[in-house]
Amino acid sequence: MIRISKAGRKRKIGVSREKNGRAQRVYVDPKQQVSEQPHRVVVPVEFRKFPEAESEFGRLMLLKRITPAQCEAGRAYATLASQYLAAKGYPPVTPQAMNLGGIRGGIGSEIPAHVVKAISVRYNKAFESIGGQRAQKAVAYYAVRDMKIEKDGELELLCCGLNDLVKHFGIDPKLQITHSHQ
Repeated sequence: MIRISKAGRKRKIGVSREKNGRAQRVYVDPKQQVSEQPHRVVVPVEFRKFPEAESEFGRLMLLKRITPAQCEAGRAYATLASQYLAAKGYPPVTPQAMNLGGIRGGIGSEIPAHVVKAISVRYNKAFESIGGQRAQKAVAYYAVRDMKIEKDGELELLCCGLNDLVKHFGIDPKLQITHSHQ
């Protein structure tokens, strides 16, 4: 009788394993692990689990450098800018991973002309509502592209542009943070 043995070393008894043979990872509190990530540590503890802590622009609000209304206006403008770029056929400002399953052929992939025009009109009105070219650039750079503020005076320009967008979008300037992450 021939005895066949498995190759490799014996595994410890009692440790549950993943399909690939590694010891299974145990997360006691995944939200705690997320809140301890390096980019979230700069935010006050009570805000670290908020989704806004994931982006530079969101962290500006959580650090109280911009108001929640300004943050909402910036996100609305960023969404509108990405729709505008997609409608015009430009690549997205913040590229994401390629979705090979979502690639379609040329059939049905064009946006109708009236939709492109409507998006363009909405975007142009929002863009023109921002007073001053420097404020427009600051909003594009920090709200749309989600870059970190490193230059003096840029926060003031960003706030001026965001205040104009708050008025344009009709957002209540007294808007407050209302997340219930327990």
